[in-house]
Amino acid sequence: MDATGKWKFINCWAKTCCNGAVPSGLNLLHDRVVIKYPNMDVLKNETLRDVAPNLPKIDPYPSPNHKQLIQRSFTVDATTIQLLKQQAMQEKGATHSLSPPTTFEVLGAHIWISIARAMGITSENNKPTVLISFVDGRLFLPPPMSPAYTGNCLFRFDVASSGTRLMATDGLGRTCDCIAETVKTAKDIIKRGNKMNLGSLDEMNVFLVGSNRLEVYEADFGWGKPCLIVHASMNHDGEVAIFAGKEKGTVQLTVKLNYEAMEKFVHVFQGFKSHL
Repeated sequence: MDATGKWKFINCWAKTCCNGAVPSGLNLLHDRVVIKYPNMDVLKNETLRDVAPNLPKIDPYPSPNHKQLIQRSFTVDATTIQLLKQQAMQEKGATHSLSPPTTFEVLGAHIWISIARAMGITSENNKPTVLISFVDGRLFLPPPMSPAYTGNCLFRFDVASSGTRLMATDGLGRTCDCIAETVKTAKDIIKRGNKMNLGSLDEMNVFLVGSNRLEVYEADFGWGKPCLIVHASMNHDGEVAIFAGKEKGTVQLTVKLNYEAMEKFVHVFQGFKSHL
């Protein structure tokens, strides 16, 4: 199951514990056969050839060296999110793209730029960089999925950029637009039942999972809401998990990076307000 399905299940479980029975309207469905995706068999075979071209031999991904990686959690308050949106809009004004960024877009852009800087990507070396994330396909499949579905319905999308674009004076606004356009394209592809054009996982710098709309702190099993929730299963250098924070309007993120990059990331990510 994906994060939406997992937290739907956990919140249902919590309400059941409080009420002594499953509340009406909370019957859940966990069966992937309900997903009716056009050209499903063809796309499954094409995707399988992409990710495992040497079948029946499987080439596993190398195990991460956790000794070289560090994981930290951060909470971004509503004021900071608003400042980021204002900065992005000022930069968008220079490029005549005035659609306001969503919280996901502006945080995704700021996280991406901060990690790229921490990994040594600059406008001078102009290294390519890729953000990998996911669209929840529940509302975009033809027909849309039942709200009761708790299985996996994520569709991956890749956003490609470069050091010159990310580090430009209008880099935040431009990157917000880039993410927004890619998400829109991904949703259109899901509606049409086409195949996503994806790159190699080896090319990515940021692996962004979760959503700022995941209300993880609402699960109350009868002894109060959680004091702290952290994302534990993170394996990749550059992996980031986000969800709604404990306080209204906040977003919590957990970041996994190598030791050297983490120190630089914290400096850039938390220090942006000094440049406004």
